[in-house]
Amino acid sequence: EPFVFPDFIGLLRDLHAQTRLALNVTTNGTRIDGETARALAGLVGMVRISVYSDTPWRTAARHLTAAGVSWGAN
Repeated sequence: EPFVFPDFIGLLRDLHAQTRLALNVTTNGTRIDGETARALAGLVGMVRISVYSDTPWRTAARHLTAAGVSWGAN
């Protein structure tokens, strides 16, 4: 899970500012709240959510959609 990495959003900001890499993230969605989703807007091309019956992937998807972040399901 990339969002357990200390200051993962900061890492994405640095990569976005310093490289031309296409930044995409795959996550189980458990750590995506409204604040995180808003922070991802403009930093990543897409967030891929791994869908499991025991994770709040629908909540993560709603937060991403509200923040204007493209997302897809794995």
